Amino acid sequence: LSHAMSVHIKQTYDAIFYLPIEFEPVDDGFRDCDFEFQTLLDSKISSLIERFEIDVIELRGSIDDRLQTALDYVNQNCIKA
Repeated sequence: LSHAMSVHIKQTYDAIFYLPIEFEPVDDGFRDCDFEFQTLLDSKISSLIERFEIDVIELRGSIDDRLQTALDYVNQNCIKA
């Protein structure tokens, strides 16, 4: 099952971005700011990435750094002329 899921993901998505926890979420009235909950979700996501051998592009740094990394990746790898 793991191999089939990995193949399906690779055939379906051009890129999967992973944003590791580097700072706590801002309380904007929308997202949950519970750090334990954030850590639990990150652990589950990391486990799925490992289990299904998903290639991810990690976005690290400030919000602007993360956005720039994602844009650079998309511009270089996903936009076909």
